[in-house]
Amino acid sequence: MAIKVRHVGKLGDIVYAMAAMRGLCMTTRERVDVVLNRFRGSRDRPNQWNEWLTRDEAESIKTLLDSQKGYIAHVDIEDEPPPDAEEEFVDVSYEPWVSNRLLELDNLARSACHFSRIDARFAGDKWLEVTAERDAAVYVAWTGRYPNKSQAALWQAIADEIPDDAVFIGTPTDKKIFEVELIGKELAPRAEWFHDFNDAAKKIAGCDLLYASQTSMLAIAHGLGKPVVVETSSRFPDCIFLRPNAHYMGLLDHLRTRCGVRCAYAEELGAAPSINDSPSSEHS
Repeated sequence: MAIKVRHVGKLGDIVYAMAAMRGLCMTTRERVDVVLNRFRGSRDRPNQWNEWLTRDEAESIKTLLDSQKGYIAHVDIEDEPPPDAEEEFVDVSYEPWVSNRLLELDNLARSACHFSRIDARFAGDKWLEVTAERDAAVYVAWTGRYPNKSQAALWQAIADEIPDDAVFIGTPTDKKIFEVELIGKELAPRAEWFHDFNDAAKKIAGCDLLYASQTSMLAIAHGLGKPVVVETSSRFPDCIFLRPNAHYMGLLDHLRTRCGVRCAYAEELGAAPSINDSPSSEHS
């Protein structure tokens, strides 16, 4: 079975969609084939979003998809819409997820499962498995992609908690903005910029804690079940995982903004079947 993932929302959204891919494997007992669609939409269904996957981005996320042998059998990158009618597929793309604000779904992994008709428990469980590599105790992954008026206050309130030797993940420009405008101090001189998402996952798996805004590195940390401290934005309130090791700055304001939010969904999330129960052993 091929799962076609439409990448309007780019890299982090693919990582969250992997929860649904894993859920599909656990449900059908068959590993999935993933097709990364780089184009903006099909010929008869063009999307209206202004972000799509570059070839380099597709190659960088493919390494992470390829590493998940427990539930992903094969990964292809498709640069153009197929000339004929599209084959049947399970669409775990970002495009339908925008409705999650109407349905009051609390995170993108849950949205991917919901729209793929996959058990929502798979959004509460960890869905990434990698071999941890210790490189830094604490990482900070921040981007100015989503402006948030309360950013400075949120980060300044916890600035003293962030160790000076924390390693920044992102561009040098974002690092400078984060240090000068948000926390008022310098972090470790070096900064990471991962071109290989499997490598990024291994490094994040080996750390103790990730401080983050809504970035693809946060998505990886969520997929690994790692401890996180997250900048919560009421404008983009869809990365909330109710886990004991996840702390969300500004969560109260987030809940006030979305007064009908169904945070009680955590009660619905039982322990999803173990990834060790997947058919990976048959294909190792």
